[in-house]
Amino acid sequence: MSSTTQAADVPLYMRLYSIPKLVLVIASAMSILAGFSACDTPEPYPAYLHIDNFDLETLAGEGSSSHNVTHVWAFVNGASVGTYELPTTIPVLADGDSEVFLQAGVNSNGFSEVRTIYPFYSFDTYNVSFSPLDTTILQPTLSYQSQAVFSFINDFEVSNNLTPVVGSNGISLISDDELVFEGSRSGLIQLDGAANSFELHTVDIYPLPNGTTNASYLELNYRCDIPFDVLVIGVDNFGLQIVQPILTINTKTTWNKLYVELTDDVAIFSENDIDLFKIGFRAALPADTEVGQIYFDNIKLVHN
Repeated sequence: MSSTTQAADVPLYMRLYSIPKLVLVIASAMSILAGFSACDTPEPYPAYLHIDNFDLETLAGEGSSSHNVTHVWAFVNGASVGTYELPTTIPVLADGDSEVFLQAGVNSNGFSEVRTIYPFYSFDTYNVSFSPLDTTILQPTLSYQSQAVFSFINDFEVSNNLTPVVGSNGISLISDDELVFEGSRSGLIQLDGAANSFELHTVDIYPLPNGTTNASYLELNYRCDIPFDVLVIGVDNFGLQIVQPILTINTKTTWNKLYVELTDDVAIFSENDIDLFKIGFRAALPADTEVGQIYFDNIKLVHN
């Protein structure tokens, strides 16, 4: 008897069982070959955009060009390539002529986790010819959008629109070059044991648009060694003033630029038919502090 097993001698169920195994082996081999083929296709190399910061150019009636743009929203050929903290180098999967669109981002209310495109700054655009692995350096320039409305600008150079409430400490104009932020003057509030609190309101009343459809911001440069509050004061049809603290600003011993969003607060007032406002500030000397100082400059109320 031959020791070779003939196919006819293999039971039918064993022959049927072997077919799927053969198919599996072939499929696996094809997958491996496909993988080798995919490895033969190199990944594209990116080009790069480098941005250190933004410049802001202002016109007459727009006040200081001081800004605190912290992030950039970048778009290439209409597609977002991300949001980046400045300074930054951005990888871009593009080759050849492309349109770059840059928007400026700020920390709303000073909170680094609340990044927002500032609605009153324009965007900047560039035509860039990208090459893989090459870096293009850009220095974007901003301006205020034409629809930005400045209700007031207080730079303390020739006047001051902040007045103390009855019994409160007032604001002084200082001209010491070592203390002034820019220009010739800044404002100073000083508290001590004899005058341990203050509250200032704008002299004038300003209309602000409904916060559900328009944006409103307060810009200011400041430094302080005690905390202080930002106030929105709604004024109703009878002249009654409703004081609403909206933000406490903590100590900052170097000059800082802040963007205070008023939009939601204005919307709440609007729901109660209040669309006239004052802006204010207040603070009290902490119990363990003998002297406190708060410096102001370039206060702007802006809306669209």
